[in-house]
Amino acid sequence: MFALSSFDSTQIISKECSQIEVPLQGTCRRIECFPGKIYYQNACVPLLNSASNLRYGMYVGMDVTLKQPLFNRDVLNLIEMWTHTKIANILRIDQWKIQFENSTFLNWKSCNTKATFFSISSRVTFYLHSTLGNRLDVEVGLTKFTKSVYQTTLSDFYAVIQTYQSPKLEPVIENHDDVGACRRFSAVYNTTSMHFKLALINNLLVCKLVTLTHDEFVVESMDRIRLVPSNRLLSFQHFRVSDDGNYQTCIENIKSDFVEENSYIQNPLPAVTGICTIISIVCLFLTFGTYCLFESLRTVPGVNSMYLMATLFFLQLLVLTRNYYIIAPTVPRILLFALTHYMVLCVFFWLMTCSYHMFCVFVKQSISVSMTDRRRTLSNYCIYSFGMPLLIIVGNVCFFLIASSGQEFGYGRQNTLTDDKTAYIVTFITPLSVICLTNSFYFITTAYKIKSTPKVKGLDQSRLHFVVCLKLFFLTGLTWGFQIIDSFLELSVLSYIVAVSNGLQGFFLFMSYVCNTRVWRMYKELWESSMKWFPTGSSHLS
Repeated sequence: MFALSSFDSTQIISKECSQIEVPLQGTCRRIECFPGKIYYQNACVPLLNSASNLRYGMYVGMDVTLKQPLFNRDVLNLIEMWTHTKIANILRIDQWKIQFENSTFLNWKSCNTKATFFSISSRVTFYLHSTLGNRLDVEVGLTKFTKSVYQTTLSDFYAVIQTYQSPKLEPVIENHDDVGACRRFSAVYNTTSMHFKLALINNLLVCKLVTLTHDEFVVESMDRIRLVPSNRLLSFQHFRVSDDGNYQTCIENIKSDFVEENSYIQNPLPAVTGICTIISIVCLFLTFGTYCLFESLRTVPGVNSMYLMATLFFLQLLVLTRNYYIIAPTVPRILLFALTHYMVLCVFFWLMTCSYHMFCVFVKQSISVSMTDRRRTLSNYCIYSFGMPLLIIVGNVCFFLIASSGQEFGYGRQNTLTDDKTAYIVTFITPLSVICLTNSFYFITTAYKIKSTPKVKGLDQSRLHFVVCLKLFFLTGLTWGFQIIDSFLELSVLSYIVAVSNGLQGFFLFMSYVCNTRVWRMYKELWESSMKWFPTGSSHLS
């Protein structure tokens, strides 16, 4: 996200695709639909919303939990009736109008077993001769039925039924007698319905499809393929073979696979960054909580540090979830990238505010200690540290809107902080460079002033704050300086050093602000005072 080289690698991804295409792996791929549907208004809809002679099939697993035990054979009978009723309710027609060609329900327990929990596999196919209206709603409802949780009654017995898409049942049915399983089977043979193609009920029936290229998958069997190079397996419920022999899957399946493969398998850097960021977020939470707990820490430098912790916390939270930006809808994606840009700028400016305050205390000696002036100072710091990043973001958005005649916002077209390399240099690299140089000037000047000034009792606390801020600058500020250098380079060892140092900024803050004698003493006093409220009594026998 922060490397200039990422703009070169994502220029193809930002290629404008037509309304019937989706960008995947640097190319525009045509959006396709299940046979009998067309792509219209960002969805796959039936060519004919009302149709007759429809034939559907489903493989559904069911976990059934009862309040009181029943025989296995009775449960299978009840589940069959419940399933037929649910299908009729979804179709919104009388059950007698549905021709259930095949209904098979199987459980691995003996038919005479009595229990309260049953794991059932099923295969149901049915045919509709009469006209069915609202096909899209019906097919969405049938798909949801295969992966839902129901609280119902089975012949006056309360039950919880969880459904899920299961493997094909034919191999199991052939061997069920050999393993002592219990099966309920019913069938109606109709030569007329066999002329119509069977549509399997799963996500493929209603989702937007994309055709896989030959180098993106390996056929493991007739019912399973493996995506390359992630080795992710897709069952027959998640891919289909078209009439011309092409393999298709839902766009969501292939998009999530590319995100996973690009982020964690080909390049381990995101995984390293993620681990460090999680540690940092936890440490930031603990540090911020410590400052909230002890009022004596909430001086002007302390409050400045709290704002820095808060902005860094939200920034790292956004960075941690940025891999999902690319699959987010357009408007949320634009807002998330803009918010990430805003938060990283806020972190820079609060770093600058912390060093500027120390500069004012020791060099300009212009900071008053009165409560009114303290509030005015903090208000000015907030206006500056939150306002300047906002001006930069607004300026960037306005520039792109004007340059593109209202078509682009400067965010969201690429998986980078901004959509344009020049804008990235102007709105990120330049402010970061200026702030690093300014902070260096503030700290060098302040350090020289402290060294040349005799020790004054009233400045002891300020000297302590300066030492902490100096640690803060070296541990967090300088790491962003390395980020400037790394942004001009390809992936290297420095990239991992920057990822660890920037990712662990919250940990560095925790070590600087919490892991010291003063704070530990505060916690010790708090513990001792709390124990007075909960005295430990003692008793003895005589």
